[in-house]
Amino acid sequence: MPRINDCIFCRYYAWDCHLVCTLHPTGPDGKTCNDYQFDAEQTGRKFLDFLGLGEPAEIDGT
Repeated sequence: MPRINDCIFCRYYAWDCHLVCTLHPTGPDGKTCNDYQFDAEQTGRKFLDFLGLGEPAEIDGT
């Protein structure tokens, strides 16, 4: 699954270990994505709950 660096900050990013995003499940075709939309809430996200357990994440020591 080809991802670009901007994928994890996009509002369409699926945060799923099987999908890249909800619009382009296999990733964008090139080095940029025409559908990219920045999501400020994702900039501080450091934990990916790929198992779906809902365990709390420790972010910045809290």
